Amino acid sequence: MKKIMLNTNVYCRPFDDKSDAEIKSESDHAEEIINLAELKKFKIIASDILYAELSLINDMRKRDIVFNEIKSLTDEIVIADSKIHELARELNNIMSDYSDDLHIASAAVSGCEFLVTCDKQLIRLRSKIETFLLSKGHKLSIVTPKEFISSYQD
Repeated sequence: MKKIMLNTNVYCRPFDDKSDAEIKSESDHAEEIINLAELKKFKIIASDILYAELSLINDMRKRDIVFNEIKSLTDEIVIADSKIHELARELNNIMSDYSDDLHIASAAVSGCEFLVTCDKQLIRLRSKIETFLLSKGHKLSIVTPKEFISSYQD
C-alpha cells in the first residue's frame, strides 16, 4: 500500500478563500485526497513536525478541525530523529526553509512515495530535491494535490 505524507498546507487548503480558481482547485483535490485517505486507499504518514506546525494556526476552530482530521487519518507518526535532522540540514542547501526541509526529510526517511504539497517553492525546486534524495537512496515524488489525484490508481 502506498505511503504518502501531506504537507500542512494540504490539510489547511479547504479552509482558504476559494474565490481564486487555483486555490479552489487545490482545495477540491485536497478534499478528494482526504476522502480517499478516509477509505484507507493508502497510508497517511504524519510527523511531529506537522503537529508542531499546527500550533501556528491562529484560528482555534480551524486548528482543532485540522488536528482531529490529521489524527483520524494518520496510520503512522514519524518522529524527527538525528537521521531526519541530518538529511534536513543537507536539504537546506536547496530549500533554505528548515521546516520544509524537515517535512521532506521525514517523508523520505519514513519511506513515503509521495509528499503532497501546495507550496509553490517546493514544487518549483522538486526536481533538484528529488535528485538529491535519490542520491541518498530515497525515492520521493513531490506533487501537488491535483498531480497526486491525476496519478492515483486504486
